[in-house]
Amino acid sequence: MATILVVDDNVRLANTIASFLTMEAHDVTEAHSAEEAIESIGLNPPDICLLDINMPGIDGLEICRRIKGAVPATTVLIMSGRTASDDQAQALAAGAAEHLPKPMSLVMLREAIARYAPAAPSEDS
Repeated sequence: MATILVVDDNVRLANTIASFLTMEAHDVTEAHSAEEAIESIGLNPPDICLLDINMPGIDGLEICRRIKGAVPATTVLIMSGRTASDDQAQALAAGAAEHLPKPMSLVMLREAIARYAPAAPSEDS
């Protein structure tokens, strides 16, 4: 199980993603603006931040830079309909671990989260 912050100004999409990830047994919080995201990360840094790139005001790339500057251990996954290689390169340069295309299938989302979710403690621990 991972703690995940879903950041998207599209409330309906954020709710859908959060509901799916909650059903997958993750602890999910939503933010619908850059300010909410930054405040949430300051209060409770997540394992993974699933971040829309096209946000009003402060865009997702700047939010990513701020997250990685404040909490380097948080994995940032950028979601965007902008899939040109230059957009992907900018996301990675900002500190994102991955650039996920929007729209994405729930299977693709599950696999991306699984790549970065903390390993479950073993029974020997």
